[in-house]
Amino acid sequence: MANGLPSDTAEAVTFAYEALVAERVIGIVGPGVTDNCLVTQPLAERHAVPTLNFPGTEHSRGVYGFQFQLGSLSDEGPMIVAELVNRGHASVAVIRDQSAIGAEYFDYFDQACQRFGLAIVSDQRVSPVATDLSAAVAAVKASAAPALVYLGLGLVVAPLAAALAAAHWTPPRFINTAFLHGYMNPDALAALEGWVGVDMVDPNNAVSQAFLDRFEKRYGERPNDPLHTCFYDMATMTVEGLRWAPVLTSDGFRRGLERAHQIPSACGGAGTVMGFSPWDRAAYKGPDWLLFQTVRDGRYQPFAKA
Repeated sequence: MANGLPSDTAEAVTFAYEALVAERVIGIVGPGVTDNCLVTQPLAERHAVPTLNFPGTEHSRGVYGFQFQLGSLSDEGPMIVAELVNRGHASVAVIRDQSAIGAEYFDYFDQACQRFGLAIVSDQRVSPVATDLSAAVAAVKASAAPALVYLGLGLVVAPLAAALAAAHWTPPRFINTAFLHGYMNPDALAALEGWVGVDMVDPNNAVSQAFLDRFEKRYGERPNDPLHTCFYDMATMTVEGLRWAPVLTSDGFRRGLERAHQIPSACGGAGTVMGFSPWDRAAYKGPDWLLFQTVRDGRYQPFAKA
Protein backbone atom coordinates (compact mmCIF):
# COMPACT_ATOMS: atom_id res chain seq x y z
CA MET A 1 0.00 0.00 0.00
CA ALA A 2 1.20 3.54 -0.77
CA ASN A 3 -0.22 6.96 0.00
CA GLY A 4 0.74 8.10 -3.47
CA LEU A 5 1.26 11.53 -4.97
CA PRO A 6 1.15 14.39 -4.11
CA SER A 7 1.88 13.52 -0.45
CA ASP A 8 4.19 10.59 -1.21
CA THR A 9 6.42 9.75 -4.18
CA ALA A 10 6.16 8.12 -7.59
CA GLU A 11 8.69 5.56 -6.38
CA ALA A 12 6.32 4.51 -3.58
CA VAL A 13 3.49 4.04 -6.09
CA THR A 14 5.74 1.96 -8.36
CA PHE A 15 6.89 -0.21 -5.46
CA ALA A 16 3.29 -0.87 -4.33
CA TYR A 17 2.18 -1.76 -7.87
CA GLU A 18 5.14 -4.06 -8.48
CA ALA A 19 4.45 -5.80 -5.15
CA LEU A 20 0.93 -6.65 -6.32
CA VAL A 21 2.24 -7.92 -9.64
CA ALA A 22 4.67 -10.16 -7.73
CA GLU A 23 1.65 -11.78 -6.06
CA ARG A 24 0.56 -12.90 -9.55
CA VAL A 25 -2.79 -11.11 -9.41
CA ILE A 26 -4.94 -11.14 -12.55
CA GLY A 27 -6.15 -7.54 -12.06
CA ILE A 28 -5.62 -4.44 -9.93
CA VAL A 29 -8.15 -1.87 -8.73
CA GLY A 30 -6.55 1.55 -8.34
CA PRO A 31 -4.90 3.91 -8.07
CA GLY A 32 -6.66 7.27 -8.24
CA VAL A 33 -5.35 10.81 -8.83
CA THR A 34 -3.88 11.66 -12.22
CA ASP A 35 -0.27 11.86 -11.03
CA ASN A 36 -0.37 8.31 -9.65
CA CYS A 37 -2.12 6.87 -12.69
CA LEU A 38 0.47 8.35 -15.03
CA VAL A 39 2.99 6.32 -13.02
CA THR A 40 1.09 3.03 -13.16
CA GLN A 41 -0.16 3.23 -16.77
CA PRO A 42 3.11 2.02 -18.35
CA LEU A 43 3.45 -0.59 -15.60
CA ALA A 44 0.03 -2.04 -16.47
CA GLU A 45 1.07 -2.30 -20.11
CA ARG A 46 4.47 -3.78 -19.31
CA HIS A 47 3.07 -6.46 -17.02
CA ALA A 48 -0.17 -6.99 -18.98
CA VAL A 49 -2.33 -6.66 -15.85
CA PRO A 50 -5.80 -5.09 -16.25
CA THR A 51 -5.85 -2.04 -13.99
CA LEU A 52 -9.10 -0.29 -13.06
CA ASN A 53 -8.07 3.25 -12.17
CA PHE A 54 -10.08 6.35 -11.25
CA PRO A 55 -8.23 9.55 -12.24
CA GLY A 56 -9.29 12.50 -14.34
CA THR A 57 -6.75 11.92 -17.10
CA GLU A 58 -7.59 9.84 -20.15
CA HIS A 59 -3.85 9.12 -20.46
CA SER A 60 -4.31 6.44 -17.80
CA ARG A 61 -5.96 4.29 -20.48
CA GLY A 62 -4.27 1.59 -22.50
CA VAL A 63 -4.72 -2.00 -23.56
CA TYR A 64 -4.70 -2.85 -19.84
CA GLY A 65 -5.71 0.55 -18.43
CA PHE A 66 -9.46 0.88 -17.71
CA GLN A 67 -10.48 4.36 -16.55
CA PHE A 68 -13.37 5.20 -14.25
CA GLN A 69 -13.51 8.93 -14.89
CA LEU A 70 -13.83 10.39 -11.39
CA GLY A 71 -13.75 13.72 -13.15
CA SER A 72 -12.40 14.33 -16.63
CA LEU A 73 -9.53 16.63 -17.45
CA SER A 74 -10.59 16.62 -21.10
CA ASP A 75 -14.35 17.14 -20.67
CA GLU A 76 -14.80 19.50 -17.74
CA GLY A 77 -13.07 22.55 -19.20
CA PRO A 78 -15.12 22.57 -22.42
CA MET A 79 -18.25 21.97 -20.34
CA ILE A 80 -17.50 25.07 -18.24
CA VAL A 81 -16.63 27.14 -21.34
CA ALA A 82 -19.94 26.27 -22.99
CA GLU A 83 -21.84 27.34 -19.89
CA LEU A 84 -19.96 30.65 -19.63
CA VAL A 85 -20.66 31.44 -23.27
CA ASN A 86 -24.31 30.49 -22.92
CA ARG A 87 -24.52 32.93 -20.03
CA GLY A 88 -23.23 35.74 -22.20
CA HIS A 89 -19.64 36.01 -20.98
CA ALA A 90 -17.05 37.14 -23.54
CA SER A 91 -13.97 36.74 -21.34
CA VAL A 92 -12.77 34.88 -18.27
CA ALA A 93 -9.88 34.72 -15.82
CA VAL A 94 -8.24 31.44 -14.79
CA ILE A 95 -6.40 30.27 -11.68
CA ARG A 96 -4.91 26.80 -12.13
CA ASP A 97 -2.53 24.40 -10.45
CA GLN A 98 1.02 24.40 -11.75
CA SER A 99 1.03 20.63 -12.15
CA ALA A 100 0.32 17.88 -14.67
CA ILE A 101 -3.35 18.05 -13.69
CA GLY A 102 -3.55 21.84 -14.06
CA ALA A 103 -1.73 21.75 -17.40
CA GLU A 104 -3.98 19.08 -18.91
CA TYR A 105 -7.12 20.78 -17.63
CA PHE A 106 -6.00 24.09 -19.14
CA ASP A 107 -5.06 22.56 -22.48
CA TYR A 108 -8.62 21.41 -23.17
CA PHE A 109 -10.12 24.53 -21.57
CA ASP A 110 -8.01 26.79 -23.79
CA GLN A 111 -8.97 24.84 -26.93
CA ALA A 112 -12.64 25.23 -26.05
CA CYS A 113 -12.16 28.96 -25.44
CA GLN A 114 -10.68 29.33 -28.91
CA ARG A 115 -13.52 27.35 -30.45
CA PHE A 116 -16.25 29.38 -28.70
CA GLY A 117 -14.47 32.76 -28.87
CA LEU A 118 -14.09 33.17 -25.12
CA ALA A 119 -11.05 35.32 -24.26
CA ILE A 120 -8.77 34.33 -21.37
CA VAL A 121 -7.72 37.73 -19.99
CA SER A 122 -5.66 36.40 -17.07
CA ASP A 123 -4.03 33.01 -16.52
CA GLN A 124 -2.46 32.51 -13.08
CA ARG A 125 -0.57 29.35 -12.16
CA VAL A 126 -0.21 28.46 -8.48
CA SER A 127 1.36 25.67 -6.46
CA PRO A 128 -1.20 22.87 -5.87
CA VAL A 129 -0.35 23.10 -2.15
CA ALA A 130 -0.18 26.92 -1.92
CA THR A 131 -1.47 28.49 1.29
CA ASP A 132 -1.56 32.13 0.11
CA LEU A 133 -3.26 32.99 -3.17
CA SER A 134 -3.53 36.73 -2.62
CA ALA A 135 -1.19 37.60 -5.52
CA ALA A 136 -3.05 35.37 -7.98
CA VAL A 137 -6.40 36.78 -6.89
CA ALA A 138 -5.10 40.36 -7.18
CA ALA A 139 -3.97 39.63 -10.75
CA VAL A 140 -7.26 38.11 -11.91
CA LYS A 141 -9.26 40.87 -10.24
CA ALA A 142 -7.13 43.52 -11.95
CA SER A 143 -7.92 41.93 -15.33
CA ALA A 144 -11.56 43.03 -14.90
CA ALA A 145 -12.69 39.56 -15.97
CA PRO A 146 -16.45 39.07 -15.54
CA ALA A 147 -16.00 35.46 -14.36
CA LEU A 148 -13.38 33.26 -12.68
CA VAL A 149 -12.52 29.60 -13.29
CA TYR A 150 -10.32 27.39 -11.11
CA LEU A 151 -8.75 24.26 -12.62
CA GLY A 152 -6.79 21.82 -10.50
CA LEU A 153 -6.74 19.15 -7.81
CA GLY A 154 -8.49 21.42 -5.32
CA LEU A 155 -6.19 21.45 -2.31
CA VAL A 156 -6.07 25.27 -2.59
CA VAL A 157 -9.85 25.76 -2.36
CA ALA A 158 -9.77 27.15 1.19
CA PRO A 159 -6.90 29.64 0.66
CA LEU A 160 -8.48 30.69 -2.65
CA ALA A 161 -11.76 31.46 -0.89
CA ALA A 162 -9.88 33.39 1.79
CA ALA A 163 -8.03 35.47 -0.82
CA LEU A 164 -11.23 36.24 -2.71
CA ALA A 165 -12.94 37.35 0.50
CA ALA A 166 -9.97 39.55 1.43
CA ALA A 167 -10.09 41.13 -2.04
CA HIS A 168 -13.86 41.73 -1.72
CA TRP A 169 -14.37 40.13 -5.13
CA THR A 170 -17.26 37.77 -5.83
CA PRO A 171 -17.59 37.26 -9.60
CA PRO A 172 -19.40 34.22 -11.02
CA ARG A 173 -17.05 31.38 -10.06
CA PHE A 174 -16.75 28.00 -11.76
CA ILE A 175 -14.64 25.07 -10.64
CA ASN A 176 -13.80 21.64 -12.03
CA THR A 177 -14.43 18.42 -10.06
CA ALA A 178 -12.22 19.78 -7.28
CA PHE A 179 -15.77 20.75 -6.31
CA LEU A 180 -16.14 17.19 -4.98
CA HIS A 181 -13.81 17.91 -2.03
CA GLY A 182 -16.72 19.54 -0.24
CA TYR A 183 -18.43 16.17 0.16
CA MET A 184 -15.61 14.90 2.35
CA ASN A 185 -14.23 18.08 3.92
CA PRO A 186 -16.41 20.60 5.82
CA ASP A 187 -13.77 23.32 5.41
CA ALA A 188 -13.76 22.81 1.63
CA LEU A 189 -17.56 22.90 1.58
CA ALA A 190 -17.56 26.24 3.39
CA ALA A 191 -14.93 27.58 0.97
CA LEU A 192 -17.07 26.54 -2.01
CA GLU A 193 -20.04 28.69 -1.00
CA GLY A 194 -21.30 30.47 -4.11
CA TRP A 195 -19.19 28.42 -6.55
CA VAL A 196 -20.64 26.43 -9.44
CA GLY A 197 -18.86 23.13 -9.90
CA VAL A 198 -18.73 20.00 -12.00
CA ASP A 199 -20.28 17.21 -9.94
CA MET A 200 -20.87 13.47 -10.13
CA VAL A 201 -23.40 13.08 -7.30
CA ASP A 202 -27.04 13.05 -8.32
CA PRO A 203 -29.83 12.38 -5.77
CA ASN A 204 -32.02 11.36 -8.73
CA ASN A 205 -29.70 8.49 -9.64
CA ALA A 206 -31.77 5.44 -8.64
CA VAL A 207 -28.74 3.12 -8.69
CA SER A 208 -26.82 5.25 -6.19
CA GLN A 209 -29.84 5.65 -3.92
CA ALA A 210 -30.46 1.89 -3.85
CA PHE A 211 -26.78 1.28 -3.08
CA LEU A 212 -26.83 3.89 -0.28
CA ASP A 213 -30.02 2.39 1.16
CA ARG A 214 -28.26 -0.98 1.45
CA PHE A 215 -25.10 0.63 2.83
CA GLU A 216 -27.06 2.53 5.48
CA LYS A 217 -29.00 -0.56 6.51
CA ARG A 218 -25.79 -2.53 6.97
CA TYR A 219 -23.43 0.09 8.44
CA GLY A 220 -25.77 2.62 10.06
CA GLU A 221 -24.49 5.60 8.07
CA ARG A 222 -25.22 7.10 4.67
CA PRO A 223 -22.19 8.52 2.85
CA ASN A 224 -22.90 11.34 0.43
CA ASP A 225 -19.84 11.51 -1.76
CA PRO A 226 -18.66 10.28 -5.17
CA LEU A 227 -15.91 8.01 -3.82
CA HIS A 228 -18.29 5.44 -2.35
CA THR A 229 -20.34 5.27 -5.53
CA CYS A 230 -17.27 5.15 -7.78
CA PHE A 231 -15.78 2.32 -5.71
CA TYR A 232 -19.11 0.50 -5.89
CA ASP A 233 -19.04 0.89 -9.67
CA MET A 234 -15.48 -0.45 -9.90
CA ALA A 235 -16.46 -3.45 -7.76
CA THR A 236 -19.49 -4.04 -10.00
CA MET A 237 -17.40 -3.95 -13.16
CA THR A 238 -14.74 -6.18 -11.58
CA VAL A 239 -17.42 -8.80 -10.98
CA GLU A 240 -18.75 -8.36 -14.52
CA GLY A 241 -15.24 -8.75 -15.93
CA LEU A 242 -14.69 -11.96 -13.94
CA ARG A 243 -18.13 -13.25 -14.90
CA TRP A 244 -17.51 -12.83 -18.64
CA ALA A 245 -13.84 -13.81 -18.63
CA PRO A 246 -13.35 -16.85 -20.87
CA VAL A 247 -10.54 -17.96 -18.56
CA LEU A 248 -9.39 -16.55 -15.20
CA THR A 249 -6.08 -15.11 -16.30
CA SER A 250 -5.01 -11.49 -16.73
CA ASP A 251 -5.79 -11.61 -20.43
CA GLY A 252 -9.07 -13.40 -19.77
CA PHE A 253 -10.06 -10.73 -17.26
CA ARG A 254 -9.24 -8.04 -19.84
CA ARG A 255 -11.46 -9.76 -22.37
CA GLY A 256 -14.23 -10.12 -19.80
CA LEU A 257 -14.15 -6.39 -19.06
CA GLU A 258 -14.40 -5.67 -22.77
CA ARG A 259 -17.68 -7.63 -22.89
CA ALA A 260 -19.43 -5.58 -20.17
CA HIS A 261 -21.85 -3.06 -21.68
CA GLN A 262 -24.70 -0.80 -20.53
CA ILE A 263 -24.25 -1.54 -16.82
CA PRO A 264 -26.19 1.06 -14.76
CA SER A 265 -23.79 3.12 -12.64
CA ALA A 266 -24.13 4.65 -9.18
CA CYS A 267 -21.71 7.49 -9.89
CA GLY A 268 -22.81 10.30 -12.19
CA GLY A 269 -26.17 11.67 -13.20
CA ALA A 270 -29.34 9.63 -13.49
CA GLY A 271 -29.19 7.27 -16.45
CA THR A 272 -25.40 7.02 -16.58
CA VAL A 273 -24.14 3.59 -17.64
CA MET A 274 -20.78 1.82 -17.70
CA GLY A 275 -19.08 -0.36 -20.25
CA PHE A 276 -15.88 -1.15 -22.12
CA SER A 277 -15.00 -2.66 -25.49
CA PRO A 278 -11.80 -3.66 -27.32
CA TRP A 279 -11.13 -0.03 -28.26
CA ASP A 280 -12.96 1.76 -25.42
CA ARG A 281 -11.43 2.21 -21.97
CA ALA A 282 -13.67 4.96 -20.53
CA ALA A 283 -16.21 3.47 -18.11
CA TYR A 284 -18.85 6.19 -17.75
CA LYS A 285 -21.22 7.07 -20.57
CA GLY A 286 -24.33 9.18 -20.99
CA PRO A 287 -25.29 12.85 -21.46
CA ASP A 288 -25.25 13.68 -17.74
CA TRP A 289 -22.45 11.62 -16.27
CA LEU A 290 -20.99 15.04 -15.42
CA LEU A 291 -23.39 17.69 -14.15
CA PHE A 292 -23.32 21.13 -12.58
CA GLN A 293 -24.23 21.91 -9.00
CA THR A 294 -23.66 24.87 -6.72
CA VAL A 295 -23.14 25.38 -3.01
CA ARG A 296 -25.68 27.63 -1.32
CA ASP A 297 -26.27 27.97 2.41
CA GLY A 298 -23.68 25.28 3.08
CA ARG A 299 -25.39 22.64 0.92
CA TYR A 300 -24.94 21.20 -2.55
CA GLN A 301 -27.89 22.27 -4.68
CA PRO A 302 -28.89 21.87 -8.34
CA PHE A 303 -27.66 24.42 -10.85
CA ALA A 304 -29.67 24.84 -14.04
CA LYS A 305 -27.71 25.21 -17.27
CA ALA A 306 -28.30 28.39 -19.24
